[in-house]
Amino acid sequence: MNTTIDEWDGKPLWLFEQGDLLVDDVRALGRLGVGLRCESWIAHSPRFGIVTVKLCRPHEVNGARGIRAMQREADALLLVQHRAIRSLIEPRLNAPIPALVFEHAPGSSLSETLDHRTVAPSAALDMMARLMAAAAATHRAGLVHLDLKPSNIIINGSRFDRPTLIDFGSARPIGFDPGPGTPAGSPGYAPPELERNERVTPAIDVFGLGTILFEAITGETAFDPDLDAADRPPVERPSELADWCPAGIDDLVARMLAPNPAERPSLDSAIATVDRLRYSMDLADGGWTARSLQHLWGER
Repeated sequence: MNTTIDEWDGKPLWLFEQGDLLVDDVRALGRLGVGLRCESWIAHSPRFGIVTVKLCRPHEVNGARGIRAMQREADALLLVQHRAIRSLIEPRLNAPIPALVFEHAPGSSLSETLDHRTVAPSAALDMMARLMAAAAATHRAGLVHLDLKPSNIIINGSRFDRPTLIDFGSARPIGFDPGPGTPAGSPGYAPPELERNERVTPAIDVFGLGTILFEAITGETAFDPDLDAADRPPVERPSELADWCPAGIDDLVARMLAPNPAERPSLDSAIATVDRLRYSMDLADGGWTARSLQHLWGER
């Protein structure tokens, strides 16, 4: 199997042509993205149609950390099921190239979308309602995602009300004690307690969702990824960067991004706040809309 070198990190990537076998009977259509230890491909399966395949990168095929992350993701998705979470079709971790085969979530990452546009507050709240429901399902299953950020959210066109959450490779059980070592999460999106390797709580995901909401509306990251959490200045109010942003979103973001996890709202409280904001914005826009009815029906 041929490889090439990634120009960004200098490490190898798989060099598959369209129609090449990725794993068993699944054939490559094109590369979707590259991570530290894995790369993703859109592919075709004769049994499942269009799928997404996550492969260990060449230098990780015989490495323990990449395989462990893929196994964690497979185990997590056996426990967590929600229509806003990409479903695992089957793990193929014993294949020559360890792989996970997922349903395909069409679209682009939210981070790619934000390279070209910001998200209107009403659409951002619709997106957050769905993502918060997915995070709540994760927490009910006893897990915390730990790496909520725009690159792990798929948006299909302009359907911000139908985001798809991906990448559970960092997920850990609630109460997990990571001990000393390299923190999980991503710089700029991880809360202070995660950088300090403290026990895992749902408040970590509340913080991650806050960074997503801030970035969606402003187009700017909430925190400099090159700064340790202890050195971060207070986060700006979204309305300082997007003057059409309602004050209620300012307040919600500030609470979700509180450095002290005890000062962040519970996910249930954050969901209720998002629902109130959506409802009030609907009324301000002219009365009963589909979102108003969803608020009453509790649709997620």
